[in-house]
Amino acid sequence: GDNQTANLSSLPNTIKEVEAVAANFDPEKSLVIKNGSMSLEEFSAKAAGNEVIHLATHGVLHPLLPLESAIMLGLTAVPVKDVMTLDLQANLVTLSACQTGLGKLYEGDEMVGLTRAFMYAGTPSVLSSLWPVSDESTAMLMSEFTSRFKAGQTKSQALRQAQIAVRAKYPSPYHWASFILTGDWK
Repeated sequence: GDNQTANLSSLPNTIKEVEAVAANFDPEKSLVIKNGSMSLEEFSAKAAGNEVIHLATHGVLHPLLPLESAIMLGLTAVPVKDVMTLDLQANLVTLSACQTGLGKLYEGDEMVGLTRAFMYAGTPSVLSSLWPVSDESTAMLMSEFTSRFKAGQTKSQALRQAQIAVRAKYPSPYHWASFILTGDWK
């Protein structure tokens, strides 16, 4: 979680989101970083061996240069081209940030963007967004999703049920329909 990033708007609900997500995991087996920055090397070392990685921060989309699209780790922008070099063994990476599911389609290739980069890094499933998202409703969606997933629902079931729960409070699809699951849905 990061509630203040240079040149980007404040995200006060990311701290609540990270705490709610972390509550679903054994504290002895969890690493929660609520603020500050970290380099790609630090992230790689801390993410290694984790079953689930949840990033509640800013996503930066560069539609014309998709390899420069990035996920923010505090003040550090980690571009797609660097994410691809990671060696992750997580079952699920959640990119709880704006437009993390977008990229550029190249002929003869798939979409180049953050979702594909995390899959190249070894993650079979990535939860990402298709448009700018609300900090408040996203925190609710992620809390609902994680609690359902940890309770035994498949990733796709947990996402659907979380979207239904958020839809009850926020009827506009803007709040509940942005997030998609790519890869292994189980």
